[in-house]
Amino acid sequence: MEKLAFTEQKTSNKKIKIAEDMFVSAMLAIGIFLCINSFFGLNYSIENGLSGNFSGGLVKTWNVIADSIGRSDYIILTKYAGAGESSGLFLTIFMLLLIVLTYFIVKAKKPLLLLVYIIPLMLIDLLFQLKLSGTCAVFLCITSLFAVIHMKSETDFLRNLLIILCVGLIVYGSMEFINADSNNHRPDFIKNGQEKLEEIYTDAYYGENPLGNGDLTKYKRETSDETALTVVMEKPQSVYLRGFTGDVFTGNNWRSLSDAAYYSVKQQMDWFKEDGFIPEGQIGQTDSFTSENYEEGKISIEVKNADKSFAYIPYEIKEFKDGDMPQIKGGNYAAAEKYTRLNRYTYVAGDSVTQRWTHAVAKFYTEPSDSKELEQYLVDESHYNQYVYENFTYISDQHKRILEREFSPEPDLEKNHVEYRLAIKKIKEYLDENFIYTDVIEKTENTSKSAFEMFMSSGRGYDVHYATAAVLMFRYYGIPARYVEGYLITPEDAEKAEAGKPFDITKENAHAWAEIYIDGAGFVPIEVCPDEYVKMKQADINVGLSNSVLAEEFITNERGIIENKATSNGGQQKSHPDWKWLSALLIPLILLIILLVYLFMKVFRKLISGVKRRRLFLKGDPKEAVSAIYAYIEEKGYPLENHVVETGNKAAYSLQSIDENERIFMIEALKKSKQQFRKNRKSGKSI
Repeated sequence: MEKLAFTEQKTSNKKIKIAEDMFVSAMLAIGIFLCINSFFGLNYSIENGLSGNFSGGLVKTWNVIADSIGRSDYIILTKYAGAGESSGLFLTIFMLLLIVLTYFIVKAKKPLLLLVYIIPLMLIDLLFQLKLSGTCAVFLCITSLFAVIHMKSETDFLRNLLIILCVGLIVYGSMEFINADSNNHRPDFIKNGQEKLEEIYTDAYYGENPLGNGDLTKYKRETSDETALTVVMEKPQSVYLRGFTGDVFTGNNWRSLSDAAYYSVKQQMDWFKEDGFIPEGQIGQTDSFTSENYEEGKISIEVKNADKSFAYIPYEIKEFKDGDMPQIKGGNYAAAEKYTRLNRYTYVAGDSVTQRWTHAVAKFYTEPSDSKELEQYLVDESHYNQYVYENFTYISDQHKRILEREFSPEPDLEKNHVEYRLAIKKIKEYLDENFIYTDVIEKTENTSKSAFEMFMSSGRGYDVHYATAAVLMFRYYGIPARYVEGYLITPEDAEKAEAGKPFDITKENAHAWAEIYIDGAGFVPIEVCPDEYVKMKQADINVGLSNSVLAEEFITNERGIIENKATSNGGQQKSHPDWKWLSALLIPLILLIILLVYLFMKVFRKLISGVKRRRLFLKGDPKEAVSAIYAYIEEKGYPLENHVVETGNKAAYSLQSIDENERIFMIEALKKSKQQFRKNRKSGKSI
């Protein structure tokens, strides 16, 4: 028997299904869009949703993405001209296209196609250091789950929506309660585990650094006669080869400035490069202005068993020539591009100046030149000088108190830093007289003190500890300083080496030292470990450093380093309790409003449909009314008697007329069928 179709009801159900698919698609697409917006900081809002134009918005969006990746991972992407003031219109169109594409996926009931969205988002989170809001992540997970259930399940849409909404509220509320959005609130064992895994991965991929990249917590200094570097020099000479540079001290280890800090000054560093100013080889450049016998030569490095995330470069470097090309970050150090390694490279460097840098500086200031090159150098140095003082003079109040207690009273730095010669002399004397150099330090159960504080109180440590103390002491004196690890090519190594032929540098030559910035001249190494005084020839600090020209006005660094600008309130995140609770309720509130609107529309449509149906049953043409009543009974699955079936088929398929009595009969039959259906269902449940 053919089923009688009730056209009006069928059309209504189809519209409802389309509305349900559109709702699911819109929610999922919005979740994806919010994640993209959060990852790249697109700052999209409803207020600017129609601002700007499409092409200008496209360029602006790309440039914002390039800046975000540059700040998070120092991956340099090309930025384009023609960006508009706002990208609102472009992003709105992009979001609408996402909704349309998602609608076709939902309508096709192909959940696997959602991986087209999910996989790229997962890769972005995995490969880059971009931050994803916990709110956006939860919203995307909930909407994705809802979409899959909707596509795979034939159960009631409203019930699924209510379940997902409840799950979302529970998860989001729990997340806010434990502050899951903030890494600072993760348990220590989780953070320690993550750091350990990162260390294992880094050592396996890049190679191990025997000094640990500024890690003061190691109880034993690693040493080995294993080959670290194979070096070829056109002119063999003794040099310091810088690798890791530590800018920010935590108490237990050193860290470089963030990629965001380096990226913020990249344009300035590019300008320096165009002008011929070389921050990473500044002292060598200074020497080139006044040295009568200045010469340059190539140095080739092949990394054997050393950390390949850095290029090992001397203070006299001029430019890279061949091989793996590193990125010069902030004029600080040469680093590998993300996910690459620096295996072999060649650069040009000037004559070694680190053993006579005081003479070079004195000559630079006492024998001025009128060349345009020097004039431009001094202009660029004045800008770089400000960057140096803003980033490399910071010392925490805690470490100031330690040095004030253990080292010397805090100096008056209102106008100038302490004179270079006096600072170097006092720091070396203090370390020589009060500390014992040892490769093995005693383990302690006192975990309340930092590794630096333990070194200052115990008086025992190795070059990592000595260099750390020296850097903090120089900063305490107002002199910009950095912690450096790398390898030494000693005078003995240089004497044995032959020009143009490879020679090996072992891990025994790994070393940590301090470097300070000499105003106008650049960073220079300062040796504070007693054993290295003999290995590496030291500059005579009684020459050049007393020149009053070098007494550069000290720039007080009240802001701290660039790294801490966002958290200048003692390193803690700013607290916004009102916004926290508002944000905790915002997404659920939006979902609740959407749900209420949906429920209202659904109930309203049912009411309208019921009114129209009742009017047709009672007052419509008898033939149409009987057909509609029969179709409704079939649609609801109510039990049918033979006479009801015959009357319904008569109204639907025959040319015979239907009178008022038959209409009344079908209305009564509908009532009886409904009652019987309810009775059967109730009886079935009780069984």
